[in-house]
Amino acid sequence: MTFAFGLIWTTLVLGAGMIGNVTTERMAALAPNDFETAVQTWEALHAVELGLGGGNEIAGGVWILSVSIASLLYQSFGKIVVGLGLLTGFGGLLTILPPLGEVAGAVFGLGAIAWFIAVGLALLFKRDAVAMQATA
Repeated sequence: MTFAFGLIWTTLVLGAGMIGNVTTERMAALAPNDFETAVQTWEALHAVELGLGGGNEIAGGVWILSVSIASLLYQSFGKIVVGLGLLTGFGGLLTILPPLGEVAGAVFGLGAIAWFIAVGLALLFKRDAVAMQATA
């Protein structure tokens, strides 16, 4: 299930990025000759981009939360990594609530950066520990 959530999130992020790129390119081509159409195009396509993931972090929150819950159940990572992941995942889910959107988005964005670094370090140290046991 966690793998499926990761694929969904990845697809949404890539889709939002591609729409953002095409929107910028299209607006730049339209603006010199028809500024009003460029603005309308920007507004419409930017709304689609935000809907796919730029305006909320539900899919990312679900994925980080599911990885963290699995890590908790199987004791894959330490308490700090799991706790940071739970906080970050819930922050992503809370972006669905407009009054909390900005704060929750900041919790998710900064938390995700810290969580990815923490997971990377945990995996690196775990790999080193396994290598040291193998040579001992």
